[in-house]
Amino acid sequence: MKLPCPRCRKPMVEETIERVPVDRCLRCDGVWLDEGELDRIIAAGPAPEPFEGGVEAAPKAEPMDWELLCPKCEMTMHRFRQGEVALDRCAGHGIWFDFEELDRVRRQLKSDRPAAPTVGIWSTLNRRILR
Repeated sequence: MKLPCPRCRKPMVEETIERVPVDRCLRCDGVWLDEGELDRIIAAGPAPEPFEGGVEAAPKAEPMDWELLCPKCEMTMHRFRQGEVALDRCAGHGIWFDFEELDRVRRQLKSDRPAAPTVGIWSTLNRRILR
């Protein structure tokens, strides 16, 4: 069964990022990561730099003026900031990344911790939201 997109409620499709299966919405181009998947993606390296020109960007998500529901349990997710990026998280299930947010977070986390191990990013984000 395909998970519904937290942003537009359309069914998401399974894709892979850095050999990690993720759920992506083809309508708004958001990405759902289950618990632990962010650690594995971050460990694979920083996201490529954005391409500047020639290709039309994917449609951006609607403004974030409402709370999003977890695609697994349908409970309201909690919003938190990772640097300049506002993310939505369901404890125990995963994190929602709107259009381009995953790449921005990947570049930020990798540049913030160039020599540090990346295992435990999920735990770090959990501590931030629970404060």
